[in-house]
Amino acid sequence: MNRMKRKGKFLTFLPLILTVGCLTLFAVSGLGLARATTVASPPNSTELIGVWFGFSEADAEFVRVELKSDMTGICAVVASPTVLSRQAEDVGVYVINRWRLDGWKLEIDLSPEDAKAEPMRLSGTFDGSGLHAQMSGIKSKWKRALLLQKESSFDEANRAAIEAIKIRQKQ
Repeated sequence: MNRMKRKGKFLTFLPLILTVGCLTLFAVSGLGLARATTVASPPNSTELIGVWFGFSEADAEFVRVELKSDMTGICAVVASPTVLSRQAEDVGVYVINRWRLDGWKLEIDLSPEDAKAEPMRLSGTFDGSGLHAQMSGIKSKWKRALLLQKESSFDEANRAAIEAIKIRQKQ
């Protein structure tokens, strides 16, 4: 008799259990479907305006790129940035004649300020937060991978980190 009461209670809650289970399954599968069909929009050029900086592979060069709203800019390349006694004359400066964005792809036309410097090309893709780029020599055909980050995002993160450290040090 006791067994019958338990079975009866179970059958009473069975529709509720099935409903909750089905709703959970629907919600989870619906979220997965929504993620699979959501496509990110490519950036517009205004999102790239500003200063970008980073290092080439193996930290061989430090690169700073300033993209202006008129689709021009300037680029500076510091060879062997680990050497502490860098002077302004140790920096290769390139004029950005034109930069353009096609979907996620960025192309930058550069001219060296110094006639003896090697002409180079800079191109890459924007992933929403960073520029995955390639810097390459036009004459000698060398190539370097770069990861450039927007300076303003580092400034914000650095300010937050400094403030958190100051608060902890006061405690």
